[in-house]
Amino acid sequence: MSWLLSLYETYEANLDRVGEIELNNGREYTLLPVSHTTQNAHIEVLITEEGEFHSAKVIDKSDASTLIPCTEKSASRAGSVIAPYPLHDKLSYVAGDFVAYGGKIKGEEPFETYIHELRNWAESPYAHPKIVSIYRYLSKRTLIHDLVEHQHVLAVDEDNRLIEKWDKKYEARYPDKPDIFGVVAGDQTSAFVRFNVYSPDRILADVWKDREVYDSFVAYYQERLGEEDICYVTGKSLPSTERHANKIRNAADKAKLISANDTSGFTFRGRFVQSRDAANISYEVSQKAHNALKWLINRQGKTIRSTGIPGVGQ
Repeated sequence: MSWLLSLYETYEANLDRVGEIELNNGREYTLLPVSHTTQNAHIEVLITEEGEFHSAKVIDKSDASTLIPCTEKSASRAGSVIAPYPLHDKLSYVAGDFVAYGGKIKGEEPFETYIHELRNWAESPYAHPKIVSIYRYLSKRTLIHDLVEHQHVLAVDEDNRLIEKWDKKYEARYPDKPDIFGVVAGDQTSAFVRFNVYSPDRILADVWKDREVYDSFVAYYQERLGEEDICYVTGKSLPSTERHANKIRNAADKAKLISANDTSGFTFRGRFVQSRDAANISYEVSQKAHNALKWLINRQGKTIRSTGIPGVGQ
C-alpha cells in the first residue's frame, strides 16, 4: 500500500494544480479532479444560457481530448451495460431522438438513464448554471435533428436515418463529404459529444475547463457514494470502492493496476469471500492516487516503442 499512499500524498501536495492545463510537447494534460476522467470527443455542441441550441462543429483531432465527469460505474462500463457519463457522452446516450433517426439500441434506452441522472445533478443543491442550461436543452430531445440541420454536422440518408458508412452514392446529397467521417473510427452513432455554453454578453470558460463545474459535480457525487469502511491506505473510515481507474497511460488504455471483478473464477483462490477482504481502498484514495500517477506519466514519462525484438527498444 506504500505506493498508493505516496501517490495519494503527491496529489494532496499539488491540489493547486488540479484542473490546471499544462503542456508537454504540445499536448495538453492536467491533474484530474476527483470523479473525472478524459475522453476524446468528436462533436462540440454550443448551448445558450436559456437552454437553446446555438451551434455545433466537428472537433479537430488535435483538440479532441476532453476532461469529463464520471461515476464509478461509467468509468468502467463495458459491453451492453447502461452506465452514462454524467454530462458528455456518446450520441446514443445524449440524443433523445437517437432511435427516431435510425439509431439501434439493445434493451433499455440509454438516453432515459442519462437524462434522469443529469436531471438529478441539475436539480441538486450543487447544480451549476451551465449544467442547468445543458439539461434544459437535452430534455427537448432534438439533438440529432439540430446536428443534421446545422451545417450537416451529422449526415442522414433519404429515409432520414443516420448514414452508417460513407459511400459515394451519398455525394449527390452531400457534395462535400461531412467532416464527421474523418474523425470517428466507426459510424456516426459512435461519435462522442461534448457540450459548451454560449453567452452573447460575456466570455465563459469552456465547460470541461471550468473549475466551478468540476467542484459542482464532485460535491454532488460525494453524497452518492457507497458505505464507509476502513481504508487500508489511510486507516480512515471512508466510502469504499471496488472499481478502480483505467486510462492510466493514455485515453485508450484499458489496463488496470487494481482489479478483482471475477467472482466466479479463481481470483480469490479460496482465501477470501469478497475482494475487499484482501484489500479495501477508499474511493477518494483510489481516485487521487490514480490521477496523480496519470499526471506524473504525462508530466515526466517517456514512451519507448518496441522493435518487435524481446528486450530491445527503439
